Amino acid sequence: MTGLDAFVDSMADQLAAKVIARIEAQGIVQPRLLTVEQAARYLGRTEEAVRRLRLSGKLPVVKLDDRVMFDVRDLDGQIVAHKE
Repeated sequence: MTGLDAFVDSMADQLAAKVIARIEAQGIVQPRLLTVEQAARYLGRTEEAVRRLRLSGKLPVVKLDDRVMFDVRDLDGQIVAHKE
């Protein structure tokens, strides 16, 4: 790593820390768990398509009480896994 690369990495880390601090201070937090409707919007699919993916076992779910939620990280994983 060159001196310039180290400098850029350091600046990026500092900027990221400031952005995170501001987001947390303003209470702007994106939910990690999404409903069927939110997951469908996130994936650009219909709610029915998301339900089919869930029932086929292609999308894991998080069950909280009687609610079925989708972890954003799992949705991102599906996107990455299906890139060509």
